[in-house]
Amino acid sequence: MAQASAADACAQFTEYQTDGCESSYWYGVAAFRSFQQAYYSLTEGTDKAVNYTFCNEVYGYLVLRPEISQSHISELIETMSILSLDIEDENGYSKMSELRNSLKH
Repeated sequence: MAQASAADACAQFTEYQTDGCESSYWYGVAAFRSFQQAYYSLTEGTDKAVNYTFCNEVYGYLVLRPEISQSHISELIETMSILSLDIEDENGYSKMSELRNSLKH
């Protein structure tokens, strides 16, 4: 579920980047939330659970600050693309952390 949701988020954000349709952005946000929740279920109680923190912060920006998030859509697509191929790829969570830092500024 987490990997499929990451792939869906990547596809929706890519569509948003291509055509600028706001609904694609919000469908991507919904898919990101599904990814986030599924990932949490997979990693709860493990040493990988810390990655959920990055995901949670990025989700907050996606929802509460869409104008900032949309300006980082390429980074978001890159991150979700990595995770759509392998939900456990640490490079994806490293990118998620970088994305979180970019969204803060």
